[in-house]
Amino acid sequence: MRFIWIQVLIFCFSMPLHAECENGTALVSGKPDYPPISWARHNELSGFGYTVVKKMLDEFNIQMLKTEPSPWKRVLHLADKGEIDILVGVREIDERAQYLDFISTPVIESAQNIFFMKGAKIDTIDDLLGKLGGILLGTTYTKQFNAFATKNLKFEAVKTQIQNIKKLELGRIDYFIAPLLPTIHYIRTNNLNLNIQFLALPVFTVQEQIAISKKSTCIKYLKKIDEHLKQLHEQNFVYDLFDKQTQEWDVLEYMK
Repeated sequence: MRFIWIQVLIFCFSMPLHAECENGTALVSGKPDYPPISWARHNELSGFGYTVVKKMLDEFNIQMLKTEPSPWKRVLHLADKGEIDILVGVREIDERAQYLDFISTPVIESAQNIFFMKGAKIDTIDDLLGKLGGILLGTTYTKQFNAFATKNLKFEAVKTQIQNIKKLELGRIDYFIAPLLPTIHYIRTNNLNLNIQFLALPVFTVQEQIAISKKSTCIKYLKKIDEHLKQLHEQNFVYDLFDKQTQEWDVLEYMK
């Protein structure tokens, strides 16, 4: 029994209680279901967002550690408490700005598209008037679309994308708005045989950013990370990664 307790103590003290940039490590996390930026793959966070963050942290000799995949709300809560240092694929809103500092240069812009059943008469955003739409809880709009939606559109919010898909199939909603690539990726990886199509023109685009917890010592690298991210964009590093991770998701083929 004594030997077992010694093993437990060794294991506990060998694990970092909290990653800190001052100690040469940074704990990084993101959404578990938002490919190609951040998603859970084989019970581990994956995506080009982590490749970008790792490349930047390497410049400062800081080791990147990833959390286990967790619900997005929990990830935000842990970042608020300072238990996660850096978030990838996060959108800037006033509430989050209270506990996160955002890298001003976005990682990438994400297209948000309208999905609907084939045969429905939806050709433009104006065709949404009088129809019931589906969205995910916590969806962040642009200010322009938010003003239009508040005045003209009616939504029902759900927790998961599969709920929107099922409600659309059952005719309980007329359309849903969702990120293009993650939605197509979800449909294909789950082998869903659906009679769903989408408008090729995004209804709006949002900036996917990197943010640092205000309680993290990594905050001192904020400006340097922004400068380095700008350089990576100038070198097309980010977009090359994006193309590499999405080449298997043939959007044009899906539209046929």
